[in-house]
Amino acid sequence: MKIRRKKRNLLFYLNSLLACLFFLAFEVKTDSKDIKTGKEQEFKPRQETTRLIPLAVRVFEGNHFVDDLGLDDFEISVGHRLEKPVSLFLIDRKQILRQEGESISSPDLTRHIIIMMKMIDYHPQLAQAIEDLFINEILVGDTLQIQTPMKNYMMAAGALEKVPRPVLIKNALELVRKDILQGNMLYNSLLNELKRFVRRISGVSAFETEELGGISEDLGLPFLFQNYRVNMQKLEALRRIDENQLIQFASQMQKIPGQKFIFYFYQREFLPEINPAKMNELLSMYQDEPNIIGELQDLFQQFHRPLTFNTPRLEEAFACSEAQLNFLFLNKDAPKIAGLVMRERSEDIFKLMSNIARATGGITEASQNPEAALKKAFALASKYYLLYLEPKEELWASIFNPVTVKVKRENIAIMTRLGFSL
Repeated sequence: MKIRRKKRNLLFYLNSLLACLFFLAFEVKTDSKDIKTGKEQEFKPRQETTRLIPLAVRVFEGNHFVDDLGLDDFEISVGHRLEKPVSLFLIDRKQILRQEGESISSPDLTRHIIIMMKMIDYHPQLAQAIEDLFINEILVGDTLQIQTPMKNYMMAAGALEKVPRPVLIKNALELVRKDILQGNMLYNSLLNELKRFVRRISGVSAFETEELGGISEDLGLPFLFQNYRVNMQKLEALRRIDENQLIQFASQMQKIPGQKFIFYFYQREFLPEINPAKMNELLSMYQDEPNIIGELQDLFQQFHRPLTFNTPRLEEAFACSEAQLNFLFLNKDAPKIAGLVMRERSEDIFKLMSNIARATGGITEASQNPEAALKKAFALASKYYLLYLEPKEELWASIFNPVTVKVKRENIAIMTRLGFSL
């Protein structure tokens, strides 16, 4: 019995070690294979001299996918010009259920799945989300990339066939949890410093602040104002999204063949601010001291975050990538801390990523449960129509071409990308 137990332990250890090796540093792979259907149909061959333009379209009546539409049911406008698609495929995950129109090469149905985690704290239910991802969503032949606050991991080809899924789940969870906790140490340290400064400005006693780990000596309001502003600027720099990096990421996605699905987790943020009543009290108290009034007014400016993104540019870049981005906003209640006002500071990211998701034909889902949010996004992404347009070089070259898709039915919701470029 002891020998068998040792063999089992050794086998589990080897599987765990092998699974660790399957999560490698970021490396986008472009080799893929076509998925063939079991049903062969007779079509008139088409001479394909140029690359046709694919358009993934999802059609819903209420919460139900409409799966009985034909080629003639779709009306597509590119700009203000009506265009008739040359072919239609009905796709369910990696299976072609139906094809209509001219006979063209079967689409590359290799699925590239990217999980992006822009999270401040480790969410306990993230474990169930990752477990469900490996057990119910990832299929043999899929590629999986997980981006944490610290690193990018790529699951090696063949991992799903060579390593037991429980072992892959265990190792993925360890990597994600470690990276989220370590990657946000500086963020949370700055956040705690902001809380301490605000409590001191709001009149918390030196003894109480010292218990919280803050500075106990009274260094004056100007010092507190200045350090609050400096720490807020450092925090903003950590959470800032770089527009050019997003454009570069979208360009990388465009080069990858196959079907691309991005699931972008983002946690709702709350930052400490001075209580408005206390702010008014301070303005009245120090009205004869212009240096303090100036600092207070400067602090007011910290509470307003203007949107500085070129949103149309980002929308067009992600629409052209042919990837579907789903924005999964992890909701949570505002923390209640004595002496502080915790105000949400996620509005800029929420607006930007929601617009990008809509531009790619994806969804925005706000939920306190990451497992439920990811499951819903996968369910909506799994089934779709793949329509193909014949390019018009003289009309569409070198510009972004907006697309509108309509269906000859009422009470229908349609999800597709904003447009394309050749």
